Formats: sequence, structure tokens, C-alpha cells
Amino acid sequence: MPDINEHIPSEELEHLLGDETPEDAARLREVWKVANSSVSESFPDSARIKAVWVRVESQIKPESGDRRPVSHGPRLRRVPRFVLSAAAVLLVLAVGMGYWTRTDTYFAPNGERLSVGLRDGSAVELNSGSEVRFRRSLTGSRVVSLNGEAFFNVEQGTGSFIVNTFNGVIEVVGTEFNVRAWREGPGNRTSVSLLSGRLRLSNRSYPESGVFLQPGETRHVLSGESVPTSADATLTAHATAWRDGDLIFKDTMVQIALDEIERRFDLEIELSAASYRQKMVSVAFRSPASAEGVINDLAQALGLNYRQISNGFEIYEPGN
Repeated sequence: MPDINEHIPSEELEHLLGDETPEDAARLREVWKVANSSVSESFPDSARIKAVWVRVESQIKPESGDRRPVSHGPRLRRVPRFVLSAAAVLLVLAVGMGYWTRTDTYFAPNGERLSVGLRDGSAVELNSGSEVRFRRSLTGSRVVSLNGEAFFNVEQGTGSFIVNTFNGVIEVVGTEFNVRAWREGPGNRTSVSLLSGRLRLSNRSYPESGVFLQPGETRHVLSGESVPTSADATLTAHATAWRDGDLIFKDTMVQIALDEIERRFDLEIELSAASYRQKMVSVAFRSPASAEGVINDLAQALGLNYRQISNGFEIYEPGN
């Protein structure tokens, strides 16, 4: 649950209450406390807001001049209208922050792809096994955290659009681009291919060393390297081929290709010929209908054999 006091520190709240009497300031602090305890990850419905407001009103006692029965206990002065107005503002601010700062999470399981529309109007397509988390801050910035591969069509807005990966930061205006950033596995890197628009790519640990991409360029953020790589000759059409159901591997490490096939078909592949994991392979599959067809062609390209096992396939050297 987000804490609204992260956005309005206690010292700033005390400054706002500096001109109030101790009694009024105490009431407003109580309102703030009640409202803060009611912030949620989604915007509360009217019944919930009413319930919170009832809790606020319960803190306010009528003056003896009110037209309602009162006890003969100590009289409390009437709370000024401006105090109630300020309390209402604090309450609305508190319950609203839960909506504007909530995080939406989307996940595409292995064997599936997922297209989602974000709350700012942008669209994201997730490749198999990928996850994005989207948050819109109070300043208007839109922040996405990605593990996996996704294609973004970013809607222009008043605030920046930022994609964070395990080692990279992508700052966007309004554009279409593909991001591949698997935290696990060999050759872990953030790869960005820009189709249109303009964006800035940097290493999270060296934000001052970012570079701008031009349409048609692909660049990579390598762990341990402060500056993204020079523009790659990889065609953006290859980088986004997965959106059409294709699998294209160009000078790709065998283990990386196998990981992609596992995610695509939701199965496991055992490579008994361990010495082949680091070899490079170039092969393309246009909308493959089955995993076995892909495994067969890949094994032949490597000069290996394959067989089916209970949870997928094993690729092995001839004679084993």
C-alpha cells in the first residue's frame, strides 16, 4: 500500500498547519491520519469514501448552540468551516493518491503473447514469459518496469515515459520500439530497436552516458559497460518478428535460441552437448506450427540429433 506521506512529508504538513490553533491543527492531523490509512492500490468507490468521511465526522463534536440534543458534559467550540473544507481537501487528496500512484502488472505466460492498453493510452505487446509493471506518478511521469521482451507504442503525454530494465533506462517521448531484456540466462543485455520517433538509452548505473537512437537503429546495454553499444546492423524487422509469430535467430548464441523456443512453446529443452551452448547460429522460422519442427531444423543446422522426452525435447550428439 502506498504511503501518501512519501509525497507530502510531515514537515510540509506542519508548515501548512502553522497558522491554525492547536485544537484545529490536531483535528486536521487526525483527518490526515484517517485518510492515509484508507489509501489503496485502486480508486475507492463512493461507499468507501463515505465510510472514511463518517470516521472524520466522528471526530467533530457539536457546539451547544446546534439544533440537536447535546450531553451536559464539557462544551466544545464549533469547528470553523474552513477547517472542515481543509479536512475535505486532505481526504480527497489522500484517497486520490491511491489511484494515481497504483501499479498495474501484466504477465504473458510461456506459450502465450499478450496485448494490453496502459492507462495513459499507450499500447504494449508482451512476448511469451514477459512481465511489465506500469505506474503513473503524481508528476505525470509514466514508469514501466520490464523483464522480458515487449513492443511499445507510446502515446504522447505531458510527462515522460520511462522503461526500466534490469540494467537499462529508456526515456521516450512518443514512439514505437522493441525492448528485449531478460534478467536471467546467458548474454543478458538490454536491446532496444527503434521503429519510429526518438528515444534515449542509458545504463542504469551511468545515466549521464546515454545515447539517442534514430529510427531503424538497434543498440544494446551490456552489464559492466557504461555506454550503450554502437548502432547495430540488425534489422528492426528481425527484432519485432515475434509479433508475427516468427522466430528469427541471426548470429545468436544457441542457449539463447533454446531459451526463446522454450518460452514460445512452453516446454523444456535439454542440450546434452554442453559444448554447443556458446556456439552461434543463424536460422529463421516463419510462424512455426510445432516445436518439433523447430527443434528438428535447429538440430540439423548444428549437426546434432534430438528425441522427445516427457516434458519436451533433448538435443544430443550423434552416437549418444
